Amino acid sequence: MNYTDNYNLRKPESTDPVDIQDLNYNTDAIDGKLREIEDWEAAHLQASNPHSITPALIGAETPAGAQVKANTAETNAKAYTDAHEQKAAPHSGHETPAGAQQKANQAETSAKSYADIVANNALNSARDYADGVLASANSYTDQVASDLSQSVETAVQEISAELVTHKADTMPHLIRDITNNKTYRYGYQIQDGVTQLIFEEVV
Repeated sequence: MNYTDNYNLRKPESTDPVDIQDLNYNTDAIDGKLREIEDWEAAHLQASNPHSITPALIGAETPAGAQVKANTAETNAKAYTDAHEQKAAPHSGHETPAGAQQKANQAETSAKSYADIVANNALNSARDYADGVLASANSYTDQVASDLSQSVETAVQEISAELVTHKADTMPHLIRDITNNKTYRYGYQIQDGVTQLIFEEVV
């Protein structure tokens, strides 16, 4: 008895007696593997982020990181405005409180706009990466299913051919005489209404 390399399916040798249990074993193993592939693909397609893609993983700015930068810019702008507002302004060219507030507002708006752009870019990059991974996974799954289907079809054809040969052989079974270390082929026939055991030594 031989076995396949990948799924350990049974491959009877030419000298092995045909056993329906081998066919049942191979069929159950193949059916189980197909079920496993279908369950994995269904779970994979239903998952919102099956590959756990994060902005950091693809080198993008995280929304949280961009927001921290925006908050820091806003805080610095307000601190500058507050400190500037407390100063006397006897000299020419000193920033007015209104002007400082306008700059702070512009800084805040720019920081928030930057944060939105970074967050959108990170999200789009993550989606593109996930779509690419999913497409590759689907292609791989399809190829595996196709290869397995072809293997099943080939195995069924081989077993069917062996069954035809087995049925056509008048002495399809083997038996070993352990006393004289000889192997015999044997079968049955009916002659004149009497069932007879027929055999011959396998040389």
